[in-house]
Amino acid sequence: MTAAETAIVNQLLGRLCYFHVLFIEPALSTPHALLDQQCCHHRGSAMAAVTAAESAALESSPWRVLAEIGGSIGVQQCRPDVSTCCAACRVRSYASAIADCWISTESRAYRHSRPKVTHRTQWCKVIAERMVTAFDRQYGTSCTAVVELPAERAMPDLSGLPLSGELSELWVAPIGAAPVASWLNHCAGIDDIAHELRVKGDMCAHNR
Repeated sequence: MTAAETAIVNQLLGRLCYFHVLFIEPALSTPHALLDQQCCHHRGSAMAAVTAAESAALESSPWRVLAEIGGSIGVQQCRPDVSTCCAACRVRSYASAIADCWISTESRAYRHSRPKVTHRTQWCKVIAERMVTAFDRQYGTSCTAVVELPAERAMPDLSGLPLSGELSELWVAPIGAAPVASWLNHCAGIDDIAHELRVKGDMCAHNR
C-alpha cells in the first residue's frame, strides 16, 4: 500500500471516529446489546502465526481507534494478551460490533423499526470484511480467515440510516476513494440528522 493509499485509509478511520464520538456516543443512553461477537477465529493449533508486527500495527496505528471504540461498547477479545490474539480477527470483531451499534442506534434515534437480527448480522459481516481486507492489504497479516469479498458483491441496503450507510459505502473500495463530502458534515448531532430526514421525507411526500 502506497503512502497516498495509507493516507486515505487513515482519513476513513478518522471519519469513523468522528461519527462515533459526535453522533453515536451521545445517543447511547443505555448499554448497547451486542450481537454475538467472536473475536479470534483461531483456536489451539489452528491459530495463525501472530507476529509482533501485526499486533503493533493494530496497537500503534490509526487502526487502534477500532479497539478503543469497540472496547467502549463492550467488545472483549478472546485472549487477555493482545499479542496472542489475531490482529486481523480483532479488527473484524471490532468493525462488526461498531456497525451493529450504529445500525441499532440510528434505528432507535429515527424511530425506525429495529432490523431483524439476521439482517443486522449480514450487514455487519459485509462491512467488517471490507474493513479487515483493507487492514490486511496494508499490513499483510498472516490471518487465514481474511476473505476478500468480490468487488461486485452488493453492499447492505441501509437507506434511512445515513451514518451506517456511509460507513458501508466508504469501505467498499477505500483505495483511490475521493475525499468524503456529504450533507452529514453539516450536522452537529444525531438530532440534526433526524431533522434532516424528516424534512427530506416531508418534501418527498409533498412532491408526490
